[in-house]
Formats: sequence, structure tokens, C-alpha cells
Amino acid sequence: WIQVTNIAVDAYVGKKILIQTSSLADGRPIPAVELSMVPRLPRSHGSQTDNDGICRLPASRPLRTTASGDAEQVIVARKGSDSAVLGISPLDVVAQTALRWYAVSDRGLYRPGETVMVKGWVRGARTGPGESIELFRPTLTKLSYTITDETGKQVDQGETSVDSFGGFVISHVVDGQSSLGRQNISVEAKQLQSGSSSKLFEGAQLKSEFAYQVAEFRKPEFETKLSVS
Repeated sequence: WIQVTNIAVDAYVGKKILIQTSSLADGRPIPAVELSMVPRLPRSHGSQTDNDGICRLPASRPLRTTASGDAEQVIVARKGSDSAVLGISPLDVVAQTALRWYAVSDRGLYRPGETVMVKGWVRGARTGPGESIELFRPTLTKLSYTITDETGKQVDQGETSVDSFGGFVISHVVDGQSSLGRQNISVEAKQLQSGSSSKLFEGAQLKSEFAYQVAEFRKPEFETKLSVS
């Protein structure tokens, strides 16, 4: 759909659906926005945001989806003559325990033959009291990775250890014959230590993906001289 609106709508789905409305013009919270769900949920009709632009609605289990996997549950926000909609899908649900990944490469752009260095961290995430997100260190000791090039061809694979802080490092030398363009690093948790922590992740998504670019380039060959008079 195409929207023309001044209302920004964000939603966090946990034990309840936490909705925040703010102004697209200046980012300030918008109070007294009327909210409803389509299809309608019990006790959702007539709900409004408070002075902080926040409203909590009951969450349905499971969220509805179409045959193609698109969101079928839609938040409708109205204030005066302005309105906005936001679709919610099962991917937005974070009530179950899951892994959250963050990684960064040292440069992001590399030439064939150069070494890619990636530093990352992984955390467990779960819904806490008051719909907050609690982060904790999972008992993860090892992860595997696969690197593919722009054409989908696998160019490297391996395993790396995860330290007590959830940190990991991946190092890869870009092949001189490698295809130029985007290269993807897919990571997967391999060894969760036995115990209560490992049971939390049963059925959870244990994979993630990062990317960097490979290109042929050279340093600019020019010289600039400055003089002070």
C-alpha cells in the first residue's frame, strides 16, 4: 500500500502488542491516537495512545498470515482526518527466546587478495516484565559460518569459537578469482552447552547473515599542494 500521513506507527509484539505513535515531522509522541486491529481483536476497538504515544493491546496467538506468509493482522491508527496502517507478521513476535546477532567488518569494502576481519557478538533475548526485552549471554561455545559470493557460489566455510562475552571473530582472505560484488557470511550456532539455557532455544532461529563488498579499485593518483600566503 501507499500511505500519505504524518503518523509514524511502530509495534512491538510480546505478551501484548505495544504500539507507539509519533510525528513524522519532528518525532514527538502523538497522544490520543485511536487504534484498532483488522481483523478486530477483543478489547482493541476504541483504544487510544497515552501522553507518551504508547498503547498496549492484547496479542493474538498465533498471529494470522496469508497463504504467502504476508501479514494479515493490521494496526489502524487515526487522529482527526489523518490515519496510518502497519502490518504485523509472526516475524515481529519476540515473545519466544531467540538469539540476537551484531557484527561489523573492519572496512566493509575489499579488493581480491585482501583479508576480511569480522567481529561479532551474540546475545539471547526474551520478553521480560512490563514487555521489556531482556538480554542474556547464551551458553554458546561454537558457531559455524559459510561465505558465498554474488553468484551464490560457496567460497569459504569453517567454525569459530565464542568467548564468555558472546564475542566471535571470522577471518577470510578474498580469493583473487572471486566474483566482484556482495559476499554474504551466514553464521549458525553449533554448540549450546547442556542445561536449562539450551532448552530455551529449542525451535528458535539460530542463524544470521552479514555482508561486505568486493570490488576492484585503486587509490586516486593525484597530488594536492597547499600554500599559506
